[in-house]
Amino acid sequence: MSPWEGPLRIEPGFSRRLGLYLVLSHGLGMSALVGLPLAVPWRLALGLLVVISLVHGLRSQVLRRGGFALRAAELDPDGGWWLYTAKGGIQSASLSRSSFVRPRLTVLNFSVGRFRRRTMILLPDALDGETLRRLRVRLRISPPQKSRRSG
Repeated sequence: MSPWEGPLRIEPGFSRRLGLYLVLSHGLGMSALVGLPLAVPWRLALGLLVVISLVHGLRSQVLRRGGFALRAAELDPDGGWWLYTAKGGIQSASLSRSSFVRPRLTVLNFSVGRFRRRTMILLPDALDGETLRRLRVRLRISPPQKSRRSG
């Protein structure tokens, strides 16, 4: 069996670049609040929402901690996906066609259940080059599969 045919486990690490992008984009959002013609309480409320979004993004996508974080994803040979959460849970999922795959940015969007969606953002500094290359090739040659959930 070639290395392209077996299961592919993706365990992204800390991404300094993604953390920097999140901090910069949320910082720009905070600076835009200063110029809005809103009363101070509204600006404070919006600023709080931006801070909550930043903390959520850092915890779930950069540090991969907390209830919403995906620690790993595994693509098995028949095209099924398994998601491993930070809490130790395992979920069967299907890859959405809205996923974005490029050498410098990969965004894997998963469907878990009927209405639940999960996302894993991968930058080159979060994963070794060989695993990232294998992932891109596997996604290019095989279309998204249906979930293996029963019922």
